Amino acid sequence: MQRRNEQIYKILSGQNQISSTARICDEYYESLAGRNLIKATKTTLVPDRILDAPALLDDFYTNTLDWGVRGHVAVALASSVYLWIGDCSDSDASGHVETLLQQEDNQLVTAVAFLHDGMRLGVGIGTELCIYDIQNGSRVRRMPVFGESGRVNSLSFHKHLVAVGGRTGVRVHDVRLPFPSSLVYTQNIDACGVKYSFEGELLAIGTNDNQVIVVDPRNNCQPLHSWSHDAAVKALAWSPFQTGVLAAGGGSECRRIDVCNVRVKERVVSCDAGSQVSGIYWDRRNRHSIVSVHGFADNAIKRWRINPQEGRMQLDCVVEKAHDQRILHAAVSPCGEKLCTAGADECLKFWSVFDSADRLSSASNSGDRTVLLPKLLPSFAKNKQRASSMFGAGKKTVGSFLAKKK
Repeated sequence: MQRRNEQIYKILSGQNQISSTARICDEYYESLAGRNLIKATKTTLVPDRILDAPALLDDFYTNTLDWGVRGHVAVALASSVYLWIGDCSDSDASGHVETLLQQEDNQLVTAVAFLHDGMRLGVGIGTELCIYDIQNGSRVRRMPVFGESGRVNSLSFHKHLVAVGGRTGVRVHDVRLPFPSSLVYTQNIDACGVKYSFEGELLAIGTNDNQVIVVDPRNNCQPLHSWSHDAAVKALAWSPFQTGVLAAGGGSECRRIDVCNVRVKERVVSCDAGSQVSGIYWDRRNRHSIVSVHGFADNAIKRWRINPQEGRMQLDCVVEKAHDQRILHAAVSPCGEKLCTAGADECLKFWSVFDSADRLSSASNSGDRTVLLPKLLPSFAKNKQRASSMFGAGKKTVGSFLAKKK
């Protein structure tokens, strides 16, 4: 209670600042997998933008951040969903926040994902999936997915199909059809991650019982390939360059990243990433580069170079302590150049980690920088009401939100 009150005071008095320097080390990084010493790129990288995100759910098994093709960033804070609308390429542009969903019953939102058109957003609430039109804030579909013991953990859309992963299985629905109308259903799987391939021919499932399962969603989710990690698998990413190549990362007891060709059932490369893997993202301009975001214990962002000939991944650069607490989620911009991360420290940060090494090296050499936090905060009003400008408008709203959360 005292800590929360101190936070309210700092926000209301304009003292809520953060030292946002993220250092990329000029040192040898010890790979826990092979005890190899790999030299990382020397540079200093700071976030392009920082947004305050109070009441972000600190739950590794949820997926409450997404970036749509039209440039909207959706984030769930407790029982509400907000949209940040702005130009991520211009760090001086303010942007603004709009309230999409605000529930009166305070039921937690556990997953968000945009449909392919970027104009509709899927929202997991308890055992249900709802779809909202982001232009007018209306709910266009409400779909019961799981029974009372279930919970929607993750969503992945491919055209009109949606894969819903939860505590009691994975369902695939056609959103054009009346509900309930599950096309396929896999039981006895606690799924914390689901991801359609770009062609929609494959569906990857990461489970809480340490499995990666690849199925054919067009054929009753027939298993095609699977392998094990030593912890829950949430991070999944299909290669945009080669069909059937999947990267997957394990939790804090595993820390391993695997890149597999599921077509031939072959592991291309594997490495110990050193900490809990919360997300993996391919560099769309470089087929041999991926970025991973991490929770316990280093809260870092790491960029890797894949060397399939030698069967190893080399650490290219590390953004140390990118957040004060573990990174829970991340999303890539439509242009593929920016990364947005959400941390348990209740911040969203935007990064240029997909830039070339040359640009990273010249990004900033000025040492620590202090950035006044813009406010990404709700107004307790109806859908589609603009919450506040990013730079501090609506400070009274901040206090009311935090006070309500106590």
